[in-house]
Amino acid sequence: MIKLSLGYPSYEDEVAVIRAGDKAKAEIRPVTGSAQVRALIDDCKRVYVSPLVSGYIVQIVSATRTHADIRLGASPRGSIALHALSKAFALAQGRNYVKPDDVKVLAPYVLAHRLILTQQAKTVGTDPFRLVETIVSQVWSRWSQSNETAQKAPDSLAAAAVGRIPAGRAARCVSEYGLAYAYSPAKAQLMSAMMSAAHVSNESTRIASKHRDSSYV
Repeated sequence: MIKLSLGYPSYEDEVAVIRAGDKAKAEIRPVTGSAQVRALIDDCKRVYVSPLVSGYIVQIVSATRTHADIRLGASPRGSIALHALSKAFALAQGRNYVKPDDVKVLAPYVLAHRLILTQQAKTVGTDPFRLVETIVSQVWSRWSQSNETAQKAPDSLAAAAVGRIPAGRAARCVSEYGLAYAYSPAKAQLMSAMMSAAHVSNESTRIASKHRDSSYV
């Protein structure tokens, strides 16, 4: 679903890893149970996404298919993944509805690794992640100007979410499972939120070691 670049461990952490050896494995303890994970998945499914926000997602993904620097853009699977992860992200924020800002934060993580750039773009060293950020900014500018309701989105979305997962329950997800995520590059927290709530399909979740450069969810 997403690709996260976690970088290498610090010197101190890497020394600790090799010194711990097999002893570290014996000390591993569960951080949650299957019932709690299933409850999070069920809650995530009930997070509200308005038709307006769904359209915003599709516009972003569609823009990757027509960009001059992209030979092959994201498929509808990219739209599906961004939709699902936005719901999980909202839940991790303690909300029962998705805001456009959620989509803006997640889009580069969801879409960048799905793109095939043109040879010219590769030659000049174009970064797919930054390219998606630019696309998101351009789409947001057009989308927000053409949708007056976008400026009132938070209030209207909150009202539409009534009757879904209770907002109080969404807020408890933050405190119970430590899913709070600030709008910053807190990648470990992002991975925690996505693992806990976003996996709503029957595909197996694949997480690389936290000490590898890139991880896919």
